[in-house]
Amino acid sequence: MFDDNVRGFQRETSVNKSIQETLSKPTESPEFWLLNNGVTVLSSTVQPKSSRKLEIADPQIVNGLQTSRQIFTYYRSGNAPSDDKRRILVRVIQNSEEDVRDKVIKATNNQNPMPTEALFTTFRIHKQIETVFLKHNLYYERRKGFYRDQSKPISQIVTVPELIPAVIAIMTDRQDDARGRPKDYVQDKAKRWSLFGHDDYDDTDIMVDPEVVSNPPFNISVYLNCVLLVRRIDEFLGTPKLRLDAEAKRNIRFYLAKYSACSAINNAHCPPNEIAQMKINTITDESLKTQLRIVRNIYRRHGGNDDAGRSPKMSESLKKLLLKTFSPGDKRA
Repeated sequence: MFDDNVRGFQRETSVNKSIQETLSKPTESPEFWLLNNGVTVLSSTVQPKSSRKLEIADPQIVNGLQTSRQIFTYYRSGNAPSDDKRRILVRVIQNSEEDVRDKVIKATNNQNPMPTEALFTTFRIHKQIETVFLKHNLYYERRKGFYRDQSKPISQIVTVPELIPAVIAIMTDRQDDARGRPKDYVQDKAKRWSLFGHDDYDDTDIMVDPEVVSNPPFNISVYLNCVLLVRRIDEFLGTPKLRLDAEAKRNIRFYLAKYSACSAINNAHCPPNEIAQMKINTITDESLKTQLRIVRNIYRRHGGNDDAGRSPKMSESLKKLLLKTFSPGDKRA
């Protein structure tokens, strides 16, 4: 019912504080519903049962979480008058067209600012990623603030801005994009599909559109291993003995992750089926130290700064080295 609500509870935002203030003044005009977007429900079938009742099939609540939570908090505080007759606007929209649904979701979620990636995480693949991550004690927060609001450990929460560059780093040859331009893989349709498959891809249904069928997502284990590997790299780079400053860490991490992945599977092309089976726990600090020396040499050669980390030239240098080291026979399978 709530899968298409694009965000979790946002806590103390300026909009939510404004809702709290309005609720605390029950006698002031204008009435509450005039000042608030209320709740929006989408459904393929809506049947009126009486003047005040609707029968709604397969309801999708796409807006109203912030409002309803503030109302709940207000009444729980005990400060609400017993005769409070204020109303809230509830819109029930009957429509079964996918593109209309997405437009309504985007248009009705403009009270609290939406990050660029919020809408695309409603696609099926992200719901699958969330389900599989839970089996590994990780919480994929495709709805911003959802798991933080449930007080899940921060170390176990995987945000969308963490997942995207991790997948770019391992599954493409553009570690510079992972470092400096990860949002391009949300905004650009072709780049987005290259990582997460076509927006309409659904292997539980019959797909006839050749464009959809020819753009499948990766095996879910690929996304899991990409995140786990980058986290393993971050843990290693944080070792005090390495004496790396913050600039070096942020510029090296994705390049080292790519090198480590290629080394682990002995293949420079990182085929998805091999990345899906990669064993992160077999990667030792000793192997990472050797790989770090190689990556640092490339980094220094390109300037050893933020510009180097964001430079396609550094990605290209790494690619050439990886091909020479791990795939001299160009094994892409």
